[in-house]
Amino acid sequence: MERKGFGEGGSMRQSNKIVRQCVNFDALILLRNDSFINYVYLCIMADYINISAFLIGITTAFFTIFALHILFWRKGRTRFQTVLGCIMAVWAVWNAKDLVTTFPGMYRQEVLDWIMIIDGWSALTYTVFVFEAVMPGWVTRWRLFLLSVPFAVFTLLYIIWSEKWVIHSYVVFLWCYAWAVVGIGYVKVRRHIKYVRENFSNIDRIDVAWLKPVFVFAIVSQLAWLFTSLYATVFMDIIYYISTIVLWLMVLHYSWDFRPIVVEKETGGG
Repeated sequence: MERKGFGEGGSMRQSNKIVRQCVNFDALILLRNDSFINYVYLCIMADYINISAFLIGITTAFFTIFALHILFWRKGRTRFQTVLGCIMAVWAVWNAKDLVTTFPGMYRQEVLDWIMIIDGWSALTYTVFVFEAVMPGWVTRWRLFLLSVPFAVFTLLYIIWSEKWVIHSYVVFLWCYAWAVVGIGYVKVRRHIKYVRENFSNIDRIDVAWLKPVFVFAIVSQLAWLFTSLYATVFMDIIYYISTIVLWLMVLHYSWDFRPIVVEKETGGG
């Protein structure tokens, strides 16, 4: 379906067609009778797509640079810093896959649902990060496997039944899982802070009080992700990528020289 511009001239029609192809919002044309309004609207959405693609690239580069630095160039890194570097590497791959949504015709619900299924696995990285900070050594291959089982089940379910009920069930699971991690993590953090301040005088590198604001910002960031996943808009994508960078910059700032310790009450625990 072709619409004319301000007259019979082909340049406006051609520009409109190019923008429609880039953004893939042809269905929206039917809702707008005025060709000029339609053209302006599509141009704005094309700009949003371009900004989103730029931020995906920036976010991917951000995680890639820090992952390479921590894992290959940082000398004398601790187990915690190695885990953090691995998390950065995983997030780099996760963000790189979002580039597919910037291709013509790919910003559609079917693709976004699959991205949500894959992105849900990122909850594991938060779990690993928090538990390694307050219970160093807790994360093992076996525990990571057990934590991965429900995510694998939902992924398999969606492969078999690509239905909305699977997505909605997955969202409920992620919501409960996230609050469980936040609740357990918050209790462990408070216990850790109390132990450190009662038993150490120099706590600059072992205090985990910085995790409290990280918890708050992580909740805000993940709510943005959840809203973006359920009600996909390019504008919310932009908010999500910006909040992700800010969240992990905060984490890197506070944990760069962090040295986790084992709280004596928890040694020998399962």
